[in-house]
Amino acid sequence: MRMPLKAMGLASSADVDSLAVLCEAIVLHQKASRLIAETSILVKGSRSLIVNKAILVQREAAATVRQLAQEFGLTPAARMSVEVNPDSFGPTGNNPFAG
Repeated sequence: MRMPLKAMGLASSADVDSLAVLCEAIVLHQKASRLIAETSILVKGSRSLIVNKAILVQREAAATVRQLAQEFGLTPAARMSVEVNPDSFGPTGNNPFAG
């Protein structure tokens, strides 16, 4: 069941840019992960093997995802402190947490 963040009281229209950054960071992480899987952790540099720069991109994207996911209550630890208005789900039959 899809429950938009807005309906759960976790985001508003003011959060559009932050949510866009979260989505972009997720895509960037996925692209970097695919690139690493297709190449190697170490790649040929001008003088010797060096750490694949995609690992740095992957790491930074993961940090951004983690930070914004926490801001929006999208991690298990963050959900512990999120208060959701049950009325935002509409009729009780639509509340997956009822009962």
